[in-house]
Amino acid sequence: MTLFNGMLCAVGDKRGCDGVKIAQDADKIAQDADGRWWRSKDHIGQIDTDDQSSFSTDQALGVYLYLVQTGDKPAFARWLNWIKRNPHVYGPQPSYCTHKECLFKALDCPLLVTVAAGFDMARDALEVCSSYGVAQFPDPGELKAKFEKARDEIYSITVDYVQLIDELAGRIGLPPGLPNVEEAYEALGDLEGAAYEALDAYAHEYEKFLNSTVAELSSKQAQAIVKANAGLNESKSMHLAGVAILLLRNMGYDGQDLSDAAAMLSYRRKFNPFYEYLENGPSGVWASESVKKCPSKETPSRTRLQWFPERDEGPQGDSRKLAWEESMYWDCIFLMKLNIRKDQPVIRPGKISMGNAPFLADLTGRFDGILTAMEDLRSLLVGNIADVTNRLGRLPVVPPQIQDYCQHNPCPLDPVGAVENFCAHNKCPKF
Repeated sequence: MTLFNGMLCAVGDKRGCDGVKIAQDADKIAQDADGRWWRSKDHIGQIDTDDQSSFSTDQALGVYLYLVQTGDKPAFARWLNWIKRNPHVYGPQPSYCTHKECLFKALDCPLLVTVAAGFDMARDALEVCSSYGVAQFPDPGELKAKFEKARDEIYSITVDYVQLIDELAGRIGLPPGLPNVEEAYEALGDLEGAAYEALDAYAHEYEKFLNSTVAELSSKQAQAIVKANAGLNESKSMHLAGVAILLLRNMGYDGQDLSDAAAMLSYRRKFNPFYEYLENGPSGVWASESVKKCPSKETPSRTRLQWFPERDEGPQGDSRKLAWEESMYWDCIFLMKLNIRKDQPVIRPGKISMGNAPFLADLTGRFDGILTAMEDLRSLLVGNIADVTNRLGRLPVVPPQIQDYCQHNPCPLDPVGAVENFCAHNKCPKF
């Protein structure tokens, strides 16, 4: 199963990592499921029914452990795209599959966003879980849209200005004192270059700030939820709280909430070696309980069907045997490797550096200055348009045939009074 394989992967057992990796669909077996994860490779293509689910929120913990340990960003990106595409059948919450067992619980969004931040993909995860944001600074896309709207408006105004200038020049020549249109274009080009340079720097720094800030928010929420789950969950679900502790610690988080959660699990299941390790590390109790309960030549497991740390201490099911008496052996490999693993997880959002807030503030101020300069340019052009429109309004209406004739037969006259002379003083041949 993906959960157990992920746990093995998290303690450095490559076989567990491989087991999770091959349980992801590459759109070769189940059509239109590229990126979807399943309970195991053998379950790929399984149809979700009322009686069975192809995946679950439990199995997702195994996927997260694998992703954090290996840093498999392409696999995470495909999975995230699958989650985005997956219809919300049972309500507004996201879902890992089409079964109700896959519907996101309280812990899933915080974990998804925290892992995504470790991959510098917090923005993508926020499309699935939108409860986190960075209100302190505007999104780069918003700044870009604001700039481009102002730029396009100035271009449009400039086109109107050129048309009016051409009309005025055609009727009386170009009067002195009007701003050169080329200068306006040059000024706008300079502002545009400065704006895009600032936007590129801002977007780069904003992504760092977004990922680090969102990771801090989501991880704190995840740790608080895990603490609550450790105290409230029953039986198998207690084990899921323990797995979440392992996951968050592997990501570089180890706050008081996680310590409290581990202590609660160990208190509630005093002889569980996994919970003992989470609270006290490789203690004598952890070692003795692991040796006592794991199979040996003298006391082998015949059925090999239980991952015993997830079970309670009492007899299990129809067999009425204790869980460790039916150990699948992989659980014991996991317990022993907890203390001897060497490879550090690749994805550790708890260790990423925070974005540079003062630098972002400086860039925001620089961008605001560019927008102010653009507004000044726009106002100048609007004033020029009003001036030219006023000049055109004072000119007498000239019949089109006279305008056409005189444009093709110009007279050496003072441009300011040209049209009046054409029409009133017969300085040009009459039409």
